[in-house]
Amino acid sequence: MAICNPIRRIVYFAIGLSTVFLVTGLFTMHAIAETFQFENGVEVKKLFTVGVDGENVADDDPYLFYDIYKVECDSKGNLYIFDFKAHCVKVFDKNGKFIKKLFRRGEGPNEISNVYGMGINKFTDHIFMLQDYGYTLKEFDRHGKYVKLHMNPQQFFSMLEFIDKDRCIYRGFNNTNQPSWYLFKVLNVETDKIEKEFAATTEEETHSHYQRFTLIDNILWTAPGDKMELRAYDFKTGNKIKRIDIPGDYKKNIYKVKKIPGGEMRRPIYYNSAQPFKINGRLFLLVLLQEYRKENDSVEDFPFKSTHFLYILEGDTVKKLGVLEGCDFMFLDTVWENRFILQADDPYPRAAVFELTVK
Repeated sequence: MAICNPIRRIVYFAIGLSTVFLVTGLFTMHAIAETFQFENGVEVKKLFTVGVDGENVADDDPYLFYDIYKVECDSKGNLYIFDFKAHCVKVFDKNGKFIKKLFRRGEGPNEISNVYGMGINKFTDHIFMLQDYGYTLKEFDRHGKYVKLHMNPQQFFSMLEFIDKDRCIYRGFNNTNQPSWYLFKVLNVETDKIEKEFAATTEEETHSHYQRFTLIDNILWTAPGDKMELRAYDFKTGNKIKRIDIPGDYKKNIYKVKKIPGGEMRRPIYYNSAQPFKINGRLFLLVLLQEYRKENDSVEDFPFKSTHFLYILEGDTVKKLGVLEGCDFMFLDTVWENRFILQADDPYPRAAVFELTVK
């Protein structure tokens, strides 16, 4: 948990050029209605941020997080925020007000263990916790009641997206040290079997944990990151049908290697990443550029500066719209209707909700 400025239990509402301060004991969140105007009639509004910095706040404050691993939304837009260190999921309504806390650490029916991800089936609103180091999916209903334990056909850690009530897509990785493997898998959660594998590759990626994908009209769009390009796959055939460069100057992501007793530790250094998402049938990308300082001819582990750029796909061209302010060191996590949600742990664990409209 990061510590920074003392917390103030207030809610900020920005109306035009004036700001109204409201003191409330009901809940704690920071809501500033900032609006950003871009080309092509694109407008982005930062609605609110959920999270507090941890100084002078009680340990049981529902807005205090220790290590956010995943944020998801159900079909109504409620936020589900998984706190890795607290071993729980906190639920907030679509306006950021705390509703309830789910789960605790353990092996019991309504407990979770060694969780590295989460997905919500928006067709049923069931919660799927990717636990046991990625080897099982533990399914709960919308109230947090245990439904079923799924044994995954293979280990994975990545984004989990349901395409219907029985099937989800996840991003695979080379966990068997094969010369080639498939990037995407379709898992049937009724049979616990993989129905489809596609997008064969031999390329190791440095940021697969943050790699997103989205389906639009049976085309799966993704951006691997290292080459900073947008790729399209026909979901029915699995064939790659397009590769579109993302304009800009980029550094190649690297691994920082540190010798440890008995081997070495590899830490990825993300200079850039691109995360595609869909709103109202249009494809957007949030491109993150990060800058690092050097110390003794070695790159520091954490960036000192980050900049987000918003792009839109028009035909076969990726067009830059501009800089998106107010989301330093954040990564895109999920989308609901015309909202996209980012999260980060620096300078303190929080999730920010943005609304995007095209006029």
